[in-house]
Amino acid sequence: MKKHIKKILLYLTQVACHLLLAPLLDARLSFGVYMGASVCGNVYLSSAIYLLCSLIFGIQTFLPSAVCVGVVILNTLIHKLVKKKMGRFMFASTSVLSNVFYFFYQMEGEFVVYYRLTYVVCGIAFAFVCLYVFNGLFVRGLKYKFAPDEKVCLSVFGFSLFYSLCSVYLAGYPLLDYVAPTFILYALSCFSPLTSLSVAVCMGLASSLYFGSWETFAFLVLTSAVSAVANNLNRYLAGLSVVLCRILFEFFMGTTFNYLTVIPTLVAVLIYVVVPTKALDWVAERVGFGKQKYSPNGVVNNLRKNLSNKLFDLSDVFFSMQTAFKSMANSTIPPDKAQVILAKQVEQEGCFDCPLRQSCWRNNVEFTQKTFDELVHIALLRGKATILDVDSTLVSKCKRINSILSAVNKNVSSYLAYYNKNSQIDTSRLLVCEQLYGVSKIMRQLANDCKNEIHFDQEKEKLLIQELLFTTF
Repeated sequence: MKKHIKKILLYLTQVACHLLLAPLLDARLSFGVYMGASVCGNVYLSSAIYLLCSLIFGIQTFLPSAVCVGVVILNTLIHKLVKKKMGRFMFASTSVLSNVFYFFYQMEGEFVVYYRLTYVVCGIAFAFVCLYVFNGLFVRGLKYKFAPDEKVCLSVFGFSLFYSLCSVYLAGYPLLDYVAPTFILYALSCFSPLTSLSVAVCMGLASSLYFGSWETFAFLVLTSAVSAVANNLNRYLAGLSVVLCRILFEFFMGTTFNYLTVIPTLVAVLIYVVVPTKALDWVAERVGFGKQKYSPNGVVNNLRKNLSNKLFDLSDVFFSMQTAFKSMANSTIPPDKAQVILAKQVEQEGCFDCPLRQSCWRNNVEFTQKTFDELVHIALLRGKATILDVDSTLVSKCKRINSILSAVNKNVSSYLAYYNKNSQIDTSRLLVCEQLYGVSKIMRQLANDCKNEIHFDQEKEKLLIQELLFTTF
C-alpha cells in the first residue's frame, strides 16, 4: 500500500513539475524531470505523462520530447533484453543521445548553438538532480536521512520550482507569495526549524533572482525565524506571527502601505491552520521528526516495541520447537497396526517351507489368517501365547504348532519391548511439547502487552517543568 502511494505521489509530482518547468530553458528542465521519473517509476507511464504535458506547450516542444521518449524506451528495452540495470554512465549517455534531435531541430542563427548547448548541459545536470531527489523522496522515503549530495540536489530542485512559481500569478500576486508561508509553516511543524529556514532561504533566493529584489528574501527569512520561536508555544500563534510579520514588513519597508498585499499571506496561513494538528503530528512521526522521538515517552515506547518484536520472535521459536517435538512423538507403531505386521512375520518364519503351506494359505486362507490374527492379538494382550490359545482345528492339522507359537512369542516380545521404550520416549516428548507450548503462549502474551504504547500526561509534565523553572527554592 505504501509503495503504491509513493508511486502515485511520484507521478503527480512529475505532472506538476512538467507544467511549471516547461517554460524554463526551452523545456530542458522538464526533460530532466522525465529522466528522473522514468528511472524511479514506470518508464512507460512516465513517458505518457511527459508526452501529454509537452503537447500542451505546442508542437515545437512535443517533437523533441517524443524523440527523447523513443530513445529512453529503446534503451530500457535493450537493458531488459540483456538483463542489466542502467548505470550512471548509461544514464548520462541516454540523456545526451536524447538531446541530439533537440540540438539540431530548427537551428537558426549563430548564437542559437551556444544557447542550446547551455540548455542541453543544464537539462542533463538537472536529470541527475531529479534522479537523486526522486530516489530519496519516493523510493527510499523521508524516514531515511538525506546524504549531503542529495541535500544539494534537493535545494537545486526546490530552487527551480520556486523560481517557476514566480512567473505564475494568481489574483495579481505571484503564486510564490501564497506558497512560501505555507511551506515554511509546514516545514516547521513536520520537520524542524532548520529545515524551515533552509526552505525560506531557497525560496527567497529564487524570488530575488527572478524579481531582482531582496525584499522577499528578507521577509521569508524573518518569517522563518519568528514562526520558529512562536511555534514553541502554539502552532496557531506561529501562523499569526507570519501575518504580523507581513503587516510590519509592508508598513516599514514598503513605499506605499496597502493591506491588500497581506491577502496572499492570509490565504497561506489559512491553508496551514485548517489542517488538524494530529495530521501534522502523524506526518512528523512518519518522517522521523515527531515530538515524541527523543522524549521519555518516545524512548519508552521504542524500547517496548523492540522488546515486543524480540518476544514475538522467541515465541515463534518455541512454537516451532513444540511442533517438531509433537511430530516426533507420533512415530511409534500402534498395536492394531502391529498385529497385522506380526501375523505376517509369524507366517514367514513358521510356514515358509512347510509342505502343508498351500493347503493352509490357499485353500483355507481366511480361517488360517483369522487364527493367526487372534493368536497374535492374545499374545499382545497377555504378553505370551500358549497351546491353549490356539484353535483346536489348527492344532489337529498343523505339524509346526510349536514353531508357530515360538515365532509368535518371540516377535511379540520384541514388539512389546520396542513399544514400551518408544511410549516412554513419546510421553517425555509430549511433556516437553506441552511445556514449550506454554512458554510460547506466555511469550506471545508478553509481546502483545509490550506492543501497546503508553502515554504520559504531557500537560502535567510541562506544568511541572514550569514550576521547577520559575519557583524560587
